[in-house]
Amino acid sequence: MYRTATLPPSEKCQIKTAYCKLTNILTNDTPFLELLNTPTSTAQDIQTYLLSKISPLVRYPDPYNGLFSHLVDPAIPPVYHVNKALLEKLKVTRRPDCVQRLMSHVSTGGVCAECFERSDLETLRTGLGKYEEKRVVMMGGEKYLEELEKNRQQGMERRELQRRAEQERKEWQRREEERQKLERERKWEEDRRVFRLKWQQAEQWADNVYCVMTEAAIKNPDFLALFEGPLDRTPTVLANIILEMEFRKFVDKCDMNEELRGHFDAIMKDRHGSAPLDHFRFVRLHLSSDSRMKQPPSRGCPTLRCPWYKHPEVLELKQRLLVLDQAIKVRLEQEAVAAGFLLVQKRAEMEEERIRREIERLRLARKWQVETRRLQRKTDKRRCYSAKVLSVHSTFMELLRGDRSWTWIDEVGKIVAVVHTDFAKETKDTESHFPGKSWRPGYTLAEELLWHLFGKSRGGNDPCMECPMVPSVQEMKELLRKALELDFPVDLHFQRPLDSWERQNVIPMRLWCYEKVASTISTEAREILSNSQDGGSSPQNFKDSIEKLGSKLREELEKAQSKGRIKVQDPRTDRRLSGKVRETKALLDCTGLKTLWDHSAPARVYLEDFERYNWGNHYSVLGQVLRDLLEKSRSGQEMMLDSHVASTGLCVEAVEPVDGRSSAANGPDGPDAHDSGSDVGNLEDRAGRHGNGAEEAANDNDDETQNEADANTGDKRKRDCSADLDLEMEESEKKIRITGTM
Repeated sequence: MYRTATLPPSEKCQIKTAYCKLTNILTNDTPFLELLNTPTSTAQDIQTYLLSKISPLVRYPDPYNGLFSHLVDPAIPPVYHVNKALLEKLKVTRRPDCVQRLMSHVSTGGVCAECFERSDLETLRTGLGKYEEKRVVMMGGEKYLEELEKNRQQGMERRELQRRAEQERKEWQRREEERQKLERERKWEEDRRVFRLKWQQAEQWADNVYCVMTEAAIKNPDFLALFEGPLDRTPTVLANIILEMEFRKFVDKCDMNEELRGHFDAIMKDRHGSAPLDHFRFVRLHLSSDSRMKQPPSRGCPTLRCPWYKHPEVLELKQRLLVLDQAIKVRLEQEAVAAGFLLVQKRAEMEEERIRREIERLRLARKWQVETRRLQRKTDKRRCYSAKVLSVHSTFMELLRGDRSWTWIDEVGKIVAVVHTDFAKETKDTESHFPGKSWRPGYTLAEELLWHLFGKSRGGNDPCMECPMVPSVQEMKELLRKALELDFPVDLHFQRPLDSWERQNVIPMRLWCYEKVASTISTEAREILSNSQDGGSSPQNFKDSIEKLGSKLREELEKAQSKGRIKVQDPRTDRRLSGKVRETKALLDCTGLKTLWDHSAPARVYLEDFERYNWGNHYSVLGQVLRDLLEKSRSGQEMMLDSHVASTGLCVEAVEPVDGRSSAANGPDGPDAHDSGSDVGNLEDRAGRHGNGAEEAANDNDDETQNEADANTGDKRKRDCSADLDLEMEESEKKIRITGTM
């Protein structure tokens, strides 16, 4: 096998490719096969012929772009990117020579598996096998073989000597490593012993430092003079200055080198903390330690000689320290009494400030309530006047009486906006101006007319009691109620009819979100209905389950609303804008809608709107489940009310609830950009509560009586609200008087 171990991988691959090409050429080369099989041919002839075939294999890319291509033999396949050095390696005649390498290439699977598996190379392999005999004859015959054997024996002896030398070298290296390891361990033990001795010396100095400082301090007249006379504070700062000087004298006297000083500082930091040290505190601990108690080194005297030091100055210093401690204790008690008095005084001032702020808050609340009522009266006056104008407006009444088209809400809302704008033009009072110039027609109609006539449940607005007394306004009210019942149902979340843009764009947004949450809500709704049918839940538990289901629906809708994208049409440019369902720029710019649902609405409203969606889109299974749940919830509430009446023995009058529930189709949530987003109304129950049109036309006197009663009721509510505020102010003033007395 030819030696390629020292070649890089790229050159190995090129040599292999060259020999594969050479094999393809020599497979049917008759002159080469005759040279191999002819007894009279020599090895030199075979090598010369093979080298003549190797030279044409290496051809570099044509730099003349095919200008001399007619001079190139097309029968010789080119091998590109072979340098001159590699070409010389292919032509080598030393052992193994080029013929021997070719024989290894076609006869050994480890060199080239493709050529080794070829069956058409048997003739070439047989001829190459005879080349070794010719090579022996060329190199000298028996003498050459003896020389080869001699070289082989010398190589074996040389390798044996190298092996023994390598073994001796490794044994010497192992002994040397063991010697160095033992030397390192001995040195480490010696370093530990020296370090231990130095550390013990530093610990001894740290144990004796405050003993020496105490002996020096009691003999220092400046230190003793600090405790003469009546004192009530410890002279810690001045004492530490003197003791610090003694500490430095002790360190200088010990004559520590850098290593010992490092050990000493580390021990002092571990026992007494970081510098600067409170030397006076540790001197006091040394003097007051009890030798009968085992204490850590950081407290007391480690040598236990300072507490028993009977020097007269020490006894005098201890006595003065006891007197000083007693004086400090008395002073602290006096300061605590004074601080308690100041704390009580501060609390009293804070209470007075709180009372003053409470009075101011009640005054502002009363003022705000009065201001709100005043502005509401102006707004109601404008709306009453506009309602009367609209009731005799020919175009408006024709729209109410005629056929209602897809854009009927838009047309009616625009007329309402024009009437209110004209009212604002004829008054100098800016507070009576119409604020809805940029409102959508649907919201304008609801805010300025429908909610004024029919009221608004979740907004807290009561219907106007004066407008129905005008016959033309009453007729307009009946026509509006009829239109809402037949063609333009009230949305459960907005509690107003939707205009054409909202029907075309906002409703698909909500339906897209409903489709995303249908599977999740369907599973929980079936579980609640199954538990109620099995009798496993009480009416109260069933009601709580309905509330939880509605809350779950609200959460899922919020998640779907924040992920989905939908196209919206801009009514100003008639362009289709794409954006997220929640807070998309198209919604904010085109309609001002900030959300698709009324977040202040109860959970039941979400379920009813979702149930309408399922029925309208033919999801009969989920729609039937939701309808059964809602009907069962209503019947459960009626049963609970009947049981309460029976248990208390009270007679309850059938009174229509104020926040009536609409049975209209559902619609998107959110008021106009100038509204709060949740201040929406429900009109159908308002319209139903004011009676049928035929009965009211037949009983005008009864209507007037009822309207007067409703007006009185509204005034009574306002008086009750004012009385509640007055009562709150009286209670606050009473508390203030009581607090002031205390």
